[in-house]
Parts: sequence; C-alpha cells; structure tokens
Amino acid sequence: MDAVERVNVGAQVSGQVKSLKVKLGDRVTQGQPIADIDDLPQRNDLRNAEAALNVAKADLQAKQALLKQAESRFKRQKRMLNDEASSLEDFEAAEATLTTTRAELIALNARIVQAQIEVDKKKVDLSYTRILAPMDGIVIAVITQQGQTVNANQSAPTIVKLARLDLMTIKAQISEADITRVSQGQKAYFTIFSDPEKRYDATLRTVELAPESVMKDDSLSGSSSASGSGTSNASVYYNALLDVPNPDNRLRIAMTAQVSLLLGEAKNTLLVPIQAVRKTEDKKQQVQVLTANDRLEMREVKTGITNNVDIQILSGLKAGENRRADAGKRQFGRGWHLTVNNIIELKGISRTYTNSAQPLTVLKNINLTIAAGELVAIIGASGSGKSTLMNIMGCLDVPDQGDYYIGGQNAAHLSPDELARLRREHIGFIFQRYHLMPDISALGNVEIPAIYANDKRDQRRLRAAQLLARLGLEGRENHKPGQLSGGQQQRVSIARSLINGGEIILADEPTGALDSKSGQEVLAILSELNQRGHTVVIVTHDMKVAQHAQRIIELQDGEVIADSGCKSPALPMAQPTAVRVRQGYWQSLLDRTRESLQNGSEGDECPPSAHRPDHDRHHFRHRCGSNGSRSGRRSQTAHAGQHQRSRHQCRQHLPRPRFL
Repeated sequence: MDAVERVNVGAQVSGQVKSLKVKLGDRVTQGQPIADIDDLPQRNDLRNAEAALNVAKADLQAKQALLKQAESRFKRQKRMLNDEASSLEDFEAAEATLTTTRAELIALNARIVQAQIEVDKKKVDLSYTRILAPMDGIVIAVITQQGQTVNANQSAPTIVKLARLDLMTIKAQISEADITRVSQGQKAYFTIFSDPEKRYDATLRTVELAPESVMKDDSLSGSSSASGSGTSNASVYYNALLDVPNPDNRLRIAMTAQVSLLLGEAKNTLLVPIQAVRKTEDKKQQVQVLTANDRLEMREVKTGITNNVDIQILSGLKAGENRRADAGKRQFGRGWHLTVNNIIELKGISRTYTNSAQPLTVLKNINLTIAAGELVAIIGASGSGKSTLMNIMGCLDVPDQGDYYIGGQNAAHLSPDELARLRREHIGFIFQRYHLMPDISALGNVEIPAIYANDKRDQRRLRAAQLLARLGLEGRENHKPGQLSGGQQQRVSIARSLINGGEIILADEPTGALDSKSGQEVLAILSELNQRGHTVVIVTHDMKVAQHAQRIIELQDGEVIADSGCKSPALPMAQPTAVRVRQGYWQSLLDRTRESLQNGSEGDECPPSAHRPDHDRHHFRHRCGSNGSRSGRRSQTAHAGQHQRSRHQCRQHLPRPRFL
C-alpha cells in the first residue's frame, strides 16, 4: 500500500538549515515554506553578479561615446578626401577605427546579456535557500533537522517527505497465471491485518505492462543474460494498481492488504456447495438429488460463477430441493471415510519453528480446499513454505494453528497409529531425490509400503511387478537403483507410491533432478494417474512444471497470493482393485524374519510368481549345502574344504538380519 502521490522535498544548495518550519504530521499546501537554508553565500554571489552587470553596462556607455566620436571622424576624413585636403591613409585609419568600435559595441552588448543571465542564475540559487512545498500533502517524515548542514554538491539531500494520504494506491501482485482474468475498472475489495473484519472497496485503476523486475532493470542485455541463466523459471508477477479513498487516514503507507478481485457477481441466485457438483467425462455437470420418494437421481445442471466454496446454479435445480450431501462418500481404508469432492481442506493453517533464537513463521493462515481428482500445483520460491505445506498435507507435520481435514476427518483427532495407517495405505509420496534403498532391487523398493501394510508376499510382489510393467520398467524389476537412470528411478518411486492404492499422491519437485525429457515423461505419468482418479499435488518452483496442472496455487512468504481455482474435475469410476489378504501377526513375524535372513539379490532372481515359501527354502538349501543345516555340512567330510568355502560364501552373501 502506498500514497497516490509521494515526493521527497530536497535542497539544491549547500548550507546550514537555519529554520525548519514544519513537523511530522503537519498538513501543508503547495508553495508553503518548509525550511530556510543559510543564504549569505548566495546573496554575495548575487551581488557580485549584479556588480559585473553594472560594469558591463558602464563599458557599453563608454564604447557608445567612442563610436560616436569614430563616426564623426570618419565623416570628416571622407569630406576632406573628396576635397583632396587629406590623405588616403588618414581616411582608411578613420574607417578602421569606426569598424572596430562597432564590433566592440556588439561584444559589450553580448557581455551584458551574459552578466544578466548570471544575475538571474544567482537569484534562482538564492530562491533555492527557501524550501517550498511542491504539492498539497502531509509531512510523513522529517529527514534533516534544524541546524544541520546539507551538501548538495555530492547528492541531493532530502529535507522532508510529503505524501497525499487522502487517496491510497494498493499494489496487488497478480500472477501470470491470473493476469488475463483482470482488467481496468474491475471491482475489488481488501482487508488489513489490524482490522480484518472491515472490508474496503476499491477499483482497479490499471495493470502495469511489465513485471517490477523489468522496471528496475536498466540493461536489456542484462535481463536477457539473466533469463538465459535459469531465472526464466521463476514466478512472474504484475502490479495491479487499485485506488481507495482514505479520508480518515486509517490506511498507512507500506501496510499489507489482502486483496480480492471480483471476477463476477450475482445477487439473489441459487447456490450449492461446489463439492456437490460433479463433472462427467463428457464435461457435463451433475448434482445428486434426493427426490420426494427418497430416491437418488443424478440431475444435470448448468453452473455459473464460483468462489471455490459455493457455485451458482443457473438451471437444473430449484430452491428447496434436497441435495444428497453424503452421496459422494466412499470407503477409504479400514474404518476411514473420505468425501470424494472435498478430499483435502485446510482452515487457518499456520506453522512456526522456534528452534532458533527468533521464531520463524513459514505458513500464515492458509485456507485451501482440494477436491478429489484434482491435479494441483503448489508453486513458490525457495522459503515460501511449500514443502512445509506438503508435509502437513501428508500428515508428516502438525500445524501450530488451524485445522487440517483429510476426507472430512480432522487430522488432529487421529491417533499416531491412525495417522500412520492413513499415510501408509492412502497417501503416496514422490521425492526429488527418489529416496530408494540402494541395496534393494526396484521390485523390492516398490513393495516396501506393502510390507508395512502386512500384505502377503506373493500378492505384493505380483502387484509391484505389474506396476513396474505399467510404468515401462518391465524387465528391470531386478535392477538396483544404481543401475537405473534418473527417470527410471523416479518411475520406481511412483510405483512405490501406488503399491497401496495412492488415492492421494504428493510429489515434491518430481522433476527437479531429471533432464527435460525424463521430466516430461514423469509429468505425463502424473497426468495419466490423475485421469485415472488419483488426486495429485505437485510442489515445485518451476512455472513450466506447474502449467501441467489443472489448478495453480502460489505461495509467497508463507501466504497464498494466487489460486487459479478449482475446476471441478471429472471423477471417473474407481477401478476395481484386488482384495488384499493380510496375514496374522505370528505368520507375518515369521515371514519377515525369513526374508531378513535371505539374500536380497538372491530373491530378485526369481519371477514374482515363483516366490513361494517352499521355493525359497529349496533355493536356500542349494546355496548353503544339502539341507542348509549344520549337521548336513558336518556329514560331508570328503568335501570339508569345499563346504568350508561354501559356508564362507554364505556368510558373505547373507545380510545382517532386518526386522521390518
């Protein structure tokens, strides 16, 4: 927020401030005296200039008298020459004297003009010692005190700062994702932190044609080189200027305003929650209605404007009809229910870290709603709070203030075991650096979440192999991460996020460590998963990545500064999934113990369908002796040396027991 007009009143002459006629907060009018600077040097300079002017004028009068004398002498010599009473030499001397005198007279006239200019200049310098207000306004700062000496030879010193506070200008940063949705004359309103309940109405005066970074850049070539160095991926914002009257001076310079631009408005209209409206695959919109005979029917509707909470119904519904509020619920894991059209909701979320001497607030009053089936990009510069927001969405962090609802359930009301089950069975995580276990094959990495979910081994390995094949990694199931490219490792990470269902996929900079081609392939996979009904949230700093999303949410300094809005995504029917049979506790413990004693690379050599307990025992006996027991090795005395080496090899290949 800034004043509509603001000016620094400075001094153009050097000297001591003899008197300061205003103080902070004074209202002044144009031409009113502000301060007086010691004018003795300027007065002396003016007197010298006036004296020089008088000397030039006196010289002019003397030269005019000489000119008159030269003209008379020339005329006399001319007559005498005609009468042959004088010589030609005397005539020529008189003529030369006349010409010289006339030229000197012209020079004296020019010198008088110069002297007059110097006098005028000194008068202006003298006037500079009296500082006058250049406009009507209020003194918002007094920079120079009475008695202080200012030096105008090095820089223009500022005496006071004036501003017009009766009309304030708000500079609202508009993201390039929303810039085409705003226009001159658009209505807007805003609130301030000190009085969030009071709403101020304003009008959009104009939108600056270039970002502020371009305004500050004096070198066109410099900006080009900067763009080439990678800064072109940074977020771009344009300043929208809004004017608002400020008669009581409640609004101050540099205040922060929460601005909302009105894209449209409707009065006395029919509204329903936006979560109730579904978009079909053929892009039609429907609402489930409870009829008079208690039957559910899908009603096609035509919608209008929305504020991301409610949506306008233009046709298809009548006031008073019952909307089925819970028709969009589905079973979400064991004992969990998620509202399909409102899968993630954050209300007043704030997060502050207090590890350092000074608390650091990274999230400030975040209010967001993400519908099921949306593909959302959260974009912001480093330090904007986007990763912290993702951690809260993934139940990896807890906010200091506010409520986080996932599928209608308040995460704060869930026990640690319930949160762990929620993360394990319904949220898939994708990281920039993959976070794969280097000593385990791709297949083994994918099935890790299913191990924690206590799924049967043959089923989880079969499901992991199917996911890898679906992501184009068929034949590479047994490769370890070090044997895969970056793009392939990220596909393994995606498969891992889907092994337990992955209704919600949280991707933190999924293309950050990839080349452009691999990055595009990963984004295509995420888009395909979204089309299959997964809710995908991408956290990135790259606008090119964010543009692949249906909705872009921008963070800056822990606040949401732009939200392109929910686009009411189509919700395809959930694909049937295989029944996941879980083992009992003791059977699971025995299975985990057996797996921890096995060689990971040994098991990877077998196809998923071959991994049965009896097959594993047979394979173990083949590597370690006739029956894998101590007595079996003792009985073969003829080949004791060979078996000694075999035992040594077995100890080399067997890893340290791991209990999962």
